[in-house]
Amino acid sequence: AAREVEALYLHALQAARQYVYIESQYLTVPAVADALAARLQDASGPEVVILGPTVCEGPVETAVMDRGRARFLDRLRAAAPPGRLRAFYPISRAGDQVAPINVHAKLMAIDDRLLVVGSANLANRSMGLDSECMLALEAEDHAGRNAVRRARDTLLAEHLACSLDRLAAEIAKRKSLIAAVEALNGGDRCLERLEVAAVDLPPEIAAGVDFTDSSEPLTVAAIQRRLTPLPRRRRLRDLALRGALLLLGLLL
Repeated sequence: AAREVEALYLHALQAARQYVYIESQYLTVPAVADALAARLQDASGPEVVILGPTVCEGPVETAVMDRGRARFLDRLRAAAPPGRLRAFYPISRAGDQVAPINVHAKLMAIDDRLLVVGSANLANRSMGLDSECMLALEAEDHAGRNAVRRARDTLLAEHLACSLDRLAAEIAKRKSLIAAVEALNGGDRCLERLEVAAVDLPPEIAAGVDFTDSSEPLTVAAIQRRLTPLPRRRRLRDLALRGALLLLGLLL
């Protein structure tokens, strides 16, 4: 398997010191959740800001992906000290009308050092099953760091309906990305706390549903391992062994 995207994310998160900014349609990769949780538990680790959609697209996708999203966010919230983690979804207001804005992005900004954008969601499928194309830009000088920071702040300023300069000034003043967002939040374009509840499914159905976000190729062995209970696998294996021995005996 070629898992460069996952390796890049894990290495980058380990190196994060100040801010991690993520926009992603999905959040289901346990290894990334563990890496973020480890950085949040580190007293010298970064603030983490995550933007995603409030709901997935359709009941099937919600049943599949919100199970993973709920586990991912629960893992981070259990690890995060106060003031170091925020998960949002964007909304737009027009008078009494309030509409959520769908997040279909796949990007991550680490401090002012790395910007990653492309086709890979933070989903298991994107780590090891689907083919993806990502662009990673690493800042090597002052101009590069300004470019990474400006890209992140431009996105946040759009979600907060404020100017780029005002957001940058708030971050510099408060020395905190989260504090700056909360100081500017609340206008006609703003960010609401993202809460995701896992869809309750019977174990037999859950096993099949989880398989649709697989991080490995869809081989017969993988399907059998995930969908067939262990005692039944043993019985099938023993039956196949007896059948093979019988066939060998007949051939001899």
